[in-house]
Order: sequence, then structure tokens, then C-alpha cells
Amino acid sequence: MTFSMIRAALPAAAFLAITVALPCAAADAPAGNPVATAAYPTEYWTNDKDGWSVKTAACGTALCAYLVDFKPKPDQPAGYQPVDRQNPDQNRRQDKLCGRQMMGGFQPAKDTGATWEGGWIYDPDSGTTYSGKITLVDRNTVRLRGFVGISLFGRTLELHRQAAIAKSCAT
Repeated sequence: MTFSMIRAALPAAAFLAITVALPCAAADAPAGNPVATAAYPTEYWTNDKDGWSVKTAACGTALCAYLVDFKPKPDQPAGYQPVDRQNPDQNRRQDKLCGRQMMGGFQPAKDTGATWEGGWIYDPDSGTTYSGKITLVDRNTVRLRGFVGISLFGRTLELHRQAAIAKSCAT
């Protein structure tokens, strides 16, 4: 599986960061399935390597994430707002990525090796949506795995919890 996001102004962080909010609830949940009774948290998660941040929150009965900040490339003008150029729906290719839902459908995991599973992750660099799972590393770190078919064929990103974000991209 290839993720071209890492080389873009809005790197893989946009689609993977969304899953990071999940581990917070897991840290305070009872033993067994750590998130079985946890509420879906509204939190900020950042991929330090790529400089993007997502906000996680409940959407319906699932956990979702939305892009709220990104680090522009040096050659981009001040106030640059990336658009969803690769969206499979041609009518949405000029939509701004800031504020866009990048992840959704995550539920507490039944598998003891994951914290959240059954979700999807959108990669705006390819316009592709991948299956995903989130694994808690520690209270402030999660690993987001995006894959096609089975988890073996995928890529993992690490996200770190933030108390707040320094700024938010304009929606």
C-alpha cells in the first residue's frame, strides 16, 4: 500500500492523525477491553514528522477525526489552503481539506491487539479510502494502521496527543 500524503503539503498525517484520539479514552477505561465503556473523546492528535493535526470526536455511534492543522511546504504562500484534488467525486476536487473528515467508523476493538477497529481512513493524496485500526502505545501515543484487505498490507503512523493546537486552519 502506498501513501503519497507524506510528500504532500498535507502529508499522511491528515488521514492517520484522526485515529489518535482513541487511546485517551482507553487509558481510563476498565481492564479487559480498555475502551469498551469509554466515551468517544474530543481530542487533538499530531503527527510530529509531517506536522498535521486532527481533532477526534464522536460522530453517530463511532469515532471520527477531522483535519484541523497542517504544515505548508516552504514554497506555498501564506494562508495556503490545500484542496481535495484527488477526490473520486470530481465535484468535490476544489473542496478545502481543512475541516474535512479524514477518518470515521472506528469502534472499540474486540481484538486485544488493537484499541479501535473497523474504521476507515481517507488519503487525500490518492483519493483512496483505506481500512484502519488504532493501537494504544501509551496514554499520549497511538499507532494508526491504514491497510487494504488485511492489516499485513499497510502502513503505520504514530500520533501524539496534544492538549490543544497552536492554531487551526481556516475552514
